[in-house]
Amino acid sequence: MAKELVMPTDDRSWASIALSRLDAWRERRRSDQIRALSEEHLERGLRRTAASMMLEPEGSPGRERAVQTHRAMLTERLRRRGFEL
Repeated sequence: MAKELVMPTDDRSWASIALSRLDAWRERRRSDQIRALSEEHLERGLRRTAASMMLEPEGSPGRERAVQTHRAMLTERLRRRGFEL
């Protein structure tokens, strides 16, 4: 698969391209890390992210990050138990 060369336009700077690629890399890395967790660590992570979601104010970046991580962990737990998502 060939990589697309993206050139910045008026509304898209080099910085925004770099940040979007960094975000995509972080998301892939987080998914890989979650898949590598043992069942016990996955359960502890679910409790920790649930607590973070309750403590962080609505709409804050920390809460959004906790929600995304919690969702990824739940998805992984269901996948391990045989559910197709």
